[in-house]
Amino acid sequence: MGEFPIRIPQHFPNYLALKGLPVKLVVPAEGALYIRFDLVMLRNAPHPNAARLLMNYYLGAEAQTIYANSGLVPTIGGVAEKADAQVRSMLKSTLLATTHPETQQQMLDLAKQIFP
Repeated sequence: MGEFPIRIPQHFPNYLALKGLPVKLVVPAEGALYIRFDLVMLRNAPHPNAARLLMNYYLGAEAQTIYANSGLVPTIGGVAEKADAQVRSMLKSTLLATTHPETQQQMLDLAKQIFP
């Protein structure tokens, strides 16, 4: 049997499910790609206070700890240090690139050209 490196993008949350299998997660020294998760409240939302409560929950320590233990980088300080030891090193990775709203349509158009 040989060894083959593979890249499985955006599957850090499944990392812990690989426990016991003969695989090893390696985050390149150069860093890891990431995507943004944004929260917004629509203008004239029918229940603006409920929307604020939901956003506050997502940005709170409880939800951020869940994200961190899934291998997702938390947005508030102090959470990464409390995360499960198996994912803590992933959370300290250098972050490389992400999507940007101002260039997203241009990138989607390019992808349509490349992958018709």
